Amino acid sequence: WGIYFLGSQVVDARWALRWALLAFVGGLLAYNYLVLDFPGAQQAVEERGTVGFLQISLVGLGFGFAVAWLWSLVAEGGNQPKE
Repeated sequence: WGIYFLGSQVVDARWALRWALLAFVGGLLAYNYLVLDFPGAQQAVEERGTVGFLQISLVGLGFGFAVAWLWSLVAEGGNQPKE
């Protein structure tokens, strides 16, 4: 909700929703990577504990947001007037 609210202050509601959903999906993918015990997940959790679990999920969230932000930049670049 936070990303949607802040994004709606900067861009239109459609892009803010895309930002929020892709951030959510990125965090969820990182969370599932850890929970499903893919390679390296157990080591990361053992070394850092719960804080590491949260850090990795937040990195996934940030990655999802970055993808959405880059998508919006590319899409807006196509709307520029031609000289």
